[in-house]
Amino acid sequence: MTVSYLMTINLLSGAFLLTAVLVLLRRELTAVVRVVVVQGVLLAGIATAIGIHRRSVEMCLVALGVLVLKAVVVPLVLRRAVRDGGDPREARPLVNVPASMVAATLLVLVAFLASAPLVALTGTPAGRAVP
Repeated sequence: MTVSYLMTINLLSGAFLLTAVLVLLRRELTAVVRVVVVQGVLLAGIATAIGIHRRSVEMCLVALGVLVLKAVVVPLVLRRAVRDGGDPREARPLVNVPASMVAATLLVLVAFLASAPLVALTGTPAGRAVP
């Protein structure tokens, strides 16, 4: 296991989590769709890194499928929905940004705590990136 593999998995996982926070900060729907594209690329990057590290053609094909679906198909559908919906901004936020950030932080902490037993079962860096 190389240091570059560990750094790649950790960097991509952290960036993926950051994009989830960016969705909370953005109110314009077209910007949210762009963040979804970035999330798709990052998720495909995680799967690609695992596939390359394990020399798994199947995992690389999964990465390609994730890239096509999450970074191309889903954003196209979302862009069409935004275009047909008229107003590109969120109509009225149900929760303000600070409350959203607190809720997101609490949910991330719950995810880490709930997934701790699963992470303990695996010794791989990919397994530690589960939460």
